[in-house]
Parts: sequence; structure tokens; C-alpha cells
Amino acid sequence: LFFLGYYLGNGFLSGKANPTRFEVSVPATKIEKLAPLFEKHSHFNWKQGSTSNVFTGESSNVILVQLLAMFGHKASNKTIPDFILNLPKDLLESFLKGYLESDGYVRDGNVSRITTVSKNIAYRYQQAMLKLGKVTTIRFQKRPETCIIEGRTVNQKDTYSLEHCEDTPKSFYKWVEGSLYVKVREVTNETPVDYNGLVYNI
Repeated sequence: LFFLGYYLGNGFLSGKANPTRFEVSVPATKIEKLAPLFEKHSHFNWKQGSTSNVFTGESSNVILVQLLAMFGHKASNKTIPDFILNLPKDLLESFLKGYLESDGYVRDGNVSRITTVSKNIAYRYQQAMLKLGKVTTIRFQKRPETCIIEGRTVNQKDTYSLEHCEDTPKSFYKWVEGSLYVKVREVTNETPVDYNGLVYNI
């Protein structure tokens, strides 16, 4: 499950209509740690990327290709499948640790943060964390369509930043019989709604 989580952030399928292989990218600083773990699931052909900082592992494991296709194709279209959300908590936690390893980091020992361009991943990750009893905030950032990196103009997408703090003040939320209630910071849409019925003040 750790590998599936890592693939979600740092992997992709090769081939358009019918993918026949997949690849994962691993920073050089983590290759000795992660490569042996991934080799337990499939044989990989490892090669150094265009820079010495990254290694890419390629595999043609048919079963894994079919399984990984369930996570979507291309970063903005990726998602966390239902079967992952329905896992027992210990297995779900292993998956989330793998995703954090690929697309996130831990700050000050108790704050984990992940950035993604996939709206589906953002909200399903939050849902998965709630299953573990952990509250995650989502911050949306609208970005320009292009930016300049090392002198080149490249396309970019809006991002979602996910943050979980082990020491989040309990005054911001409350668990009631298995349901989570959070404070509403502000109401941005004040357009009148044509409604006739009961209104509950919670």
C-alpha cells in the first residue's frame, strides 16, 4: 500500500490508449531506501534522470499496470479510488504515508503538508484522513496559466495545499458521535436564495 501511495504522487502510466508500463521517480537521496521496497512488488529498470538528483524506475508488470490505471492518468486527473478509502485503518495509513513521501513533507515534526493539482485527490485525501480521526485543511491557490522556469515558459495549473497539524487547537472543530463539525470562517456568497422551509441554526 505504501508503494501505491507513492505512485499517486510520483508515478505515471506510459502509453495513451492502452498503457503497457508505468514509471516512478525517486530522488537520489531516497533511492537506497525506496528502491528495495518497490522491488518487492515488481522488477524495475532504474535509470538516472536528466539530472543526477532523480532516478526513474520503469516496470511492465501487467497486473500493476491495470491496478494503477484506477488512480487516473496525468497529475490533474488522478484520484484516490474507492477501494483505497474502504481499506482498514492500518492499511489506509500505510497508503497515506506513501503519498506523503512522494508529494509532501513534515515540518517541525508535527505538521504534514502536501501539494497537488488534482481536486479529486485533495478532497479524497481529506476524507481518508478523517477516517483516521485526523483533520486536514485544504487551501486553494489560483495560479497564472504560465510561468518562467530556468528561462523557459511552461504551463502550470492551480494547486491545492493539504495541511494536517497534530496540535490543531480543538476549538476549531469538534467530533460528535463520529461526525466532525468545524467552524465556518466566512460566507462569501450572499446571493439571495428562493427557499421556503425550516432553517436550522447550528
